[in-house]
Amino acid sequence: MKLASYYIIQDHMKKEEPMPQYSFAMPEEAAYDSGTEFSDKIQGMDMNKVLAVMDELMTTLSVVNPRLYEGVMRKL
Repeated sequence: MKLASYYIIQDHMKKEEPMPQYSFAMPEEAAYDSGTEFSDKIQGMDMNKVLAVMDELMTTLSVVNPRLYEGVMRKL
């Protein structure tokens, strides 16, 4: 009986429109632009390179100013 209910629900779900596929990758046409010097500088750059620099900055910040580092991490 429980298995029959499962199959009914499964069949009902298949009839609905498929869920859109989501991705964490940012489309190229939707580039980040906040109007700051930082966003101007990273336009067109490889995000892996940008994140490597940000990772180094965050490591330094954790040593130099732990409170600010914790505040940034909370926002993330």
